[in-house]
Amino acid sequence: PCNNAGRKPRHLYILPGGVAEVFASEVGRHAIVFKDRRGLIRLSLQTGAELIPCYVFGGTDFFHNLAATGNLLAQLSRKYKMGITWFWGKFGLPIPFTPKVTMCIGEPLAVEKWTGEGRIPDDVIDELHQRYIDAIQNLFDKYKVHVGYPDAALEVL
Repeated sequence: PCNNAGRKPRHLYILPGGVAEVFASEVGRHAIVFKDRRGLIRLSLQTGAELIPCYVFGGTDFFHNLAATGNLLAQLSRKYKMGITWFWGKFGLPIPFTPKVTMCIGEPLAVEKWTGEGRIPDDVIDELHQRYIDAIQNLFDKYKVHVGYPDAALEVL
């Protein structure tokens, strides 16, 4: 298949937080669930795909969320592999708040395709994983004042 310009798509976008990030999400908290996730990094090394650090300021400010790590909803969500939570916004209803949302996109991290034999060594994965986390942290720190979160800190869970 081709896109509207007649070119074959060569980009894949993956947001690695998944269901686990639902349980770290709360209004005013800046947290990403990525400390123990290596699949995206491994895939990048296998394909040679660049990693592009991104962060969305205000992305967790649409709703309050009853979910919390370790509670019954979190346990059920893990068991059934889906995010189960109770959320509310304006007036205690499922009407979202209207936060200012800003997506910041950093410079791509060049990734050399793994050409070695067998499984990619853990130290190679760990090095790229840390570079990616550092790039997201630097992006966050660079823009947090400009987008209205001067005292915010990014948690990497």
